Amino acid sequence: MQIKAVLYWDLRGDTMKLCSDCKLEKSVDDFYSQEKYSKRKGKYIYYQPYCKNCATLRVLKWEDNNRERKNARMKKWSSKPENIPTLRRNQKNYRMRGKQLEWQRNNKDKLREYNKKREEKIHKITDQEWNACKNYFNNECAYCGMTYTEHKNQHNQDLHREHVEPEGKDDLSNCIPSCKNCNSSKGTKLINEWYNISNKKFSVERLTAINKWLNEDYKKYMENNACFLI
Repeated sequence: MQIKAVLYWDLRGDTMKLCSDCKLEKSVDDFYSQEKYSKRKGKYIYYQPYCKNCATLRVLKWEDNNRERKNARMKKWSSKPENIPTLRRNQKNYRMRGKQLEWQRNNKDKLREYNKKREEKIHKITDQEWNACKNYFNNECAYCGMTYTEHKNQHNQDLHREHVEPEGKDDLSNCIPSCKNCNSSKGTKLINEWYNISNKKFSVERLTAINKWLNEDYKKYMENNACFLI
């Protein structure tokens, strides 16, 4: 899909820019840009008005609302000879993921042990910070929306402290509440690899909330040193 957007140039050399969608001020590195040239202005840089995260959300939302058009475009794209190498590479990656699933089915004991260690990974988060994080997400799994009460009834335990970036920090900047099923399903995958339009539990609204918390709102809690409620 191609998104038609109004682009503009930044001649001031500013390093920060306000996203027109999420209304957050971010580094210009968080915006897609394109180098342009004109006889009157010389070289200049165009920046999209919305950040990379919001650009992804726009694409996902469009695909969700236009599945038939998306499939037709994909069929047309895959029929072009120049795209065959990329298509084969994607198919190879898909088969490799299939082998990973086969290994998981044949090594359930090892998988359970890995998941147990992952769940027990120590977070440098106080109880007060954890409660604030859960409150931000309405005491629900940030991925699928399962409530704390539902999770307690089904699994007899609290929501999990999910490491969004598997090898990332062990503090509030990398933590969201997750149900047991989502936590295990995501495993060591990056969020964009797992939580996308192909995931039945995916929600654009929930992904927006996750990005807003990780990029901005957890900082507000830390600065105020009080429970952050929305």
